[in-house]
Amino acid sequence: MSFFSLNNPMTLFFALVVTLSFVKYGLGKIDFMTKNADYIVPIVIIAGILLVVFLPLLKMLSIVIPMFALILLFLFLLAAIFVVMGVKQDNVYGFMKNIGFLRTIVYVLIVVAVIFAGSQIWGKQLLEKKSVSIIDAVNPVQEEKEIDFAPLFTTQVAGLGMLVLVIGMVFWWVNTGG
Repeated sequence: MSFFSLNNPMTLFFALVVTLSFVKYGLGKIDFMTKNADYIVPIVIIAGILLVVFLPLLKMLSIVIPMFALILLFLFLLAAIFVVMGVKQDNVYGFMKNIGFLRTIVYVLIVVAVIFAGSQIWGKQLLEKKSVSIIDAVNPVQEEKEIDFAPLFTTQVAGLGMLVLVIGMVFWWVNTGG
């Protein structure tokens, strides 16, 4: 069994600890929470209970966290390339922060990682459902309706989506002046 599988308890525990650490860190940065630090621990405990109770969200986070680590590794290697190309080490963060295209790429990678993780958790369930809408589940119709979404989840459609995404980013980059 691989470490980053959905059923590995250590992976789920790792995702829980990392997520709660980021929640505590994020709450510590808020002005209201720095003045009222007594509220931070109960909020972190409530967030932990919600993650344990709603296990699919925790499984989704266990998929997303390694992808975020890869995105951070990409940014670190890009910073190393900029240093090799002559940007001073003190100015690398400011240089990378001012590149709008890089920011867009990182946002797209984050959205793709979250969508991929969600599809790994809920995709099969959504494809196996027989009902078309919420109304059909509440008030079933006499004849069975079925929509086949399987052709949308092929490698050809994913490749076409990535192609459209890349072309759109190029058009955006050209139109904003690079």
